Amino acid sequence: VKRGYTAEDDTTFAGGLRMWGAPIDRLTLLADIEQREKNGELAPSVSGQVRILGSRTDGWALGGLGRYKAEGFAEIEGEVELGLLGSYSRQRVYLDANTIVGFGIEEDEADGELLLRVGYDLLDFLRLGVEGRGRWRLSGAEELAGGRNWDAFAGPQVLGHRGFFFGALTGGVSTVGIESSVGWMVVATAGGAAF
Repeated sequence: VKRGYTAEDDTTFAGGLRMWGAPIDRLTLLADIEQREKNGELAPSVSGQVRILGSRTDGWALGGLGRYKAEGFAEIEGEVELGLLGSYSRQRVYLDANTIVGFGIEEDEADGELLLRVGYDLLDFLRLGVEGRGRWRLSGAEELAGGRNWDAFAGPQVLGHRGFFFGALTGGVSTVGIESSVGWMVVATAGGAAF
């Protein structure tokens, strides 16, 4: 769930659902349904993540991402994203850095995104950290909210896990989907492993 306030006190909510599985080592497949920021419609996406180097025992990994995002269930046109994913984990410290570039299928548009996350395991089941994301329009005439060619979100994060279940709460300052000034956003995530 995302919630944001602008200077005009405009409140928006959005949600989504994700399912994932790893049929073989080094490959994770994902299917998402989420509300698109661009048109407000629920829309599907499918992704594949491949671990290229490293492992959990190494304490680091480098991977690649391929994703197709539709504009809606009745609209096949959308966006293809390619990304480079990096993770580091040592002595209760976690670092994730993702770089993603997206290209419109029927439109001459491209954008880039950088996500950084740092966390520290305060307890065996509780991680505290900070997450930030920046997005930039690389080509095309379409602008983001407020006539900008960029937007960003950053704030503290709390993540808890127990057995097969996990939950996270991230909140902070945001310009995502905000016409003017700076607002705030809260993202709540909950999930678990089926087997």
